[in-house]
Amino acid sequence: MLMNKRSFLIGARLFFAALNVAAIAAQLIYSSQYSINFSLVNFFSFFTILSNVFVTVVFVMSAYYL
Repeated sequence: MLMNKRSFLIGARLFFAALNVAAIAAQLIYSSQYSINFSLVNFFSFFTILSNVFVTVVFVMSAYYL
């Protein structure tokens, strides 16, 4: 029982981390194609992007240490 719950939590955290990476990548591609003055530094300075990167790191680290 405990191993199934642990495996489920690890899988869920890695799934949501991958989903978050896909969302960041999609936003990066969209912004680079349709923005007139696109800058990679400005893209990663947005609070929403930074918080998504932080959440991804937290999901991966928590899955690793679980």
